[in-house]
Amino acid sequence: MKGKGKRKRRQLRPGVFPKIYGLGTPVLFFDDIYTVVPATSKSHVQIQDKTICLKVDWHDSEAVKQEVLKLLRLALTAKIHERVMVYSNYYNVSYGTIRIKNIRSRWGSCSSLGNLNFNLQLAGASDTIIDYIVVHEICHLLHLNHSPEFWKTVEKTIPDWRIHRKWLRENGHLLNLDYQFHK
Repeated sequence: MKGKGKRKRRQLRPGVFPKIYGLGTPVLFFDDIYTVVPATSKSHVQIQDKTICLKVDWHDSEAVKQEVLKLLRLALTAKIHERVMVYSNYYNVSYGTIRIKNIRSRWGSCSSLGNLNFNLQLAGASDTIIDYIVVHEICHLLHLNHSPEFWKTVEKTIPDWRIHRKWLRENGHLLNLDYQFHK
């Protein structure tokens, strides 16, 4: 008999492995692959030449992962804030708080209070995908549904939104920060 509080262990697809963060770990960072390496300067974290340089205990995979996630969160927060300002001005809407969360099932959300949440995994996405998600959530400030009017509003700035939505459905798993994928 299964216990009520126990979660069923998720079965991984063939070619999907848990990501172990450490020296040389590849990280998808704004649609480009960066490698995690030790920092050579005095700064704690540095990004240069497609590398993420960290000062961290390299024997502690979880510590490496947390430093990488901290960096991704900072970079994505800056980008999301900038894009939300651009599109909220375009649509002439105001919003509440913006949060970056490590959400499993959504790319973003918009509350009835106008608060916007975005998935941390978007740190691996291209600018066009990030813009699509930002516009999608900004348009929810005008339409808290997915009505035809909502999609017409999205289409004003992202006329090819269907392509981006399809890409996320087919390839969004590649942005997952906990797994790596091999063919």
